[in-house]
Amino acid sequence: MRIKILIIALVLFTSCSKSKPNPESGFFICGADLSALPQIKSTHAVFYNLSGQKEDFLTILKNSGVNTIRLRLWNYPVTEHSSFSEVKTFSAKIHSLGLKVWIDLHYSDTWADPSH
Repeated sequence: MRIKILIIALVLFTSCSKSKPNPESGFFICGADLSALPQIKSTHAVFYNLSGQKEDFLTILKNSGVNTIRLRLWNYPVTEHSSFSEVKTFSAKIHSLGLKVWIDLHYSDTWADPSH
């Protein structure tokens, strides 16, 4: 699990700039889909910044230039993950850090799946 998180973090760190977007050139989106982060955190995962210090994952991303977070919202979730309640709480935390939130509504994991 740590290897996967490290790989994701490295991709984000190398693809996002710490520089602020130039208003005259438009807003540049540097984002990540963190729909699974609440579920990962429920396993008591620990995240480290590039200095090797424990730090909140959202703070690590923000300090690395990420400015937009995408969250999946299930219409009828099987568990509490990606439910309205979880997404509402998580998006408030994301927004409080000054990040933009994009909600991606998923109506079904069965009829919208080509394999079904």
